[in-house]
Amino acid sequence: MSLIALLSINLKGTAGFKMQKSTILLCVLAVAFTASQVTAVNQCDEFWTYFQMTNSCYWAGDGLDFDAAEASCVNLGGHLASIHNSFENGFVATLTETGERQKDDQMTWIGLHFAGNNWQWTDGTNSAYQQWIRGDPKNVKKDDCVSILQDDLGSHKNTKGEWHNVECNVRMRKFVCKKNANY
Repeated sequence: MSLIALLSINLKGTAGFKMQKSTILLCVLAVAFTASQVTAVNQCDEFWTYFQMTNSCYWAGDGLDFDAAEASCVNLGGHLASIHNSFENGFVATLTETGERQKDDQMTWIGLHFAGNNWQWTDGTNSAYQQWIRGDPKNVKKDDCVSILQDDLGSHKNTKGEWHNVECNVRMRKFVCKKNANY
């Protein structure tokens, strides 16, 4: 099937320009196609948010401990979010932002944890980028999982987006999953 559209427009002088009455003929020829060839392009599943810089999809879930949050993300086809630069860090922090100062257990789980004497992402990607709050990480034998501050922490100012290591069994207010975009 082909489609031809003809459009005739009469233009008069506008915006201070003097124009003679003229007619423009616009002819558009669409390439033949069938309905089966037309597909919608959705980078992410419903309720997930696409971040073009990483070509990944993100989803925020509610209140679980670290292991349960990671299991939930895996069940959805991803992992707890790994973060590899300051742009992605700001994006992840904004996903669960409340606009209010937070306590330790009101933060958001990300996928960084301490295992085998190293900080590792649950998705196995490189952990070179890190954004610790001043004084962290500390007490890594006990506080071996990482949360991101989606808002400033208590009396600390300008801490949004910084990371804080805490015990893995704490139920955080939120967690963020990350997975590859759909194609």
